[in-house]
Amino acid sequence: MSPALNTVFRLDGEQTVRTIAETHQALAGQYANADSLTIDPTGLVDADLTLVQLIESLRRSAAQDNKRVCMSGPLPSALQTILVRGGFLSTPDANLFWTAP
Repeated sequence: MSPALNTVFRLDGEQTVRTIAETHQALAGQYANADSLTIDPTGLVDADLTLVQLIESLRRSAAQDNKRVCMSGPLPSALQTILVRGGFLSTPDANLFWTAP
């Protein structure tokens, strides 16, 4: 049995509808080869709802695939604003995922 592979995926710069396809491709590649994936949003400058949708989809896939996905570091204000406006922090489980250190 091989040891679990833990990977960190860093979000940098702009993560919007213009860049999300590239982010999706990179994230999918890292996810495929990892047992546990930590998303580091600290380099994020701008984001829109497509990023939140991508990460929420990843969370669902991870649950089905018995993998672990978590966030690290403080949320940049661009992402925090989207999460609040979209109601993504309204349940304890979602709030814990998005805001866990």
